[in-house]
Amino acid sequence: MLPSPQFLQLEKQKQEKIIKASLEEFSRRGFKGASVDRITKKAGISKGSIFNYFGDKQGLFAYTFEYSLERVKTHIKNVRDQTVNKGIYERLMIFAEEGISFIRKNSNIYRLYLRLHNEADSKLTTQLMALIREYSIRFFTELIEDAKKKSELPDSLDTKATAFILDSVFERFLQAYSTWHMGLPFGVYKAKDGAKAFIRSVIGLLREGLGGV
Repeated sequence: MLPSPQFLQLEKQKQEKIIKASLEEFSRRGFKGASVDRITKKAGISKGSIFNYFGDKQGLFAYTFEYSLERVKTHIKNVRDQTVNKGIYERLMIFAEEGISFIRKNSNIYRLYLRLHNEADSKLTTQLMALIREYSIRFFTELIEDAKKKSELPDSLDTKATAFILDSVFERFLQAYSTWHMGLPFGVYKAKDGAKAFIRSVIGLLREGLGGV
């Protein structure tokens, strides 16, 4: 979703103010419950400006999501590149730690993602969730294939099944860290040190099950 040229010509500070207001509103109330009036009030712009910039509420939501996804992808790419010379299990631990760090610094972005889970009944939110899963599976697939080339994982390992397992584990772990009812039983919810200790144990179990070095 590309905004209009008028939005792109705005000062960077004003663009960020609109994005911040939109992200806060959508992450707290979802697409259905979000109010364009509240967004424009927080951003200090007219309601007509939103429609000029993004066409409609759906366009604004799509752009806010894509902006958030690019932030996530940039963070993951940086961590991936910085850990390329480390072993697969050490990389997984670092990814988990960086996931916690990203959520602590970008709570609204992760809250928006959780909101999509609750609204995955519309065509738009279903498409956006599909983009997230596609990127996550591709990321883990590349990680696994790289580990196979380095002989860190056995060639016989089913890459798709392994990517599914890793995607599921990390998805559930970050939800447990961020969501009270999912993380409390494991001592993971908002417990930075406890969450790290827990995922270290989980990765240890993965290491025993997947094999390799």
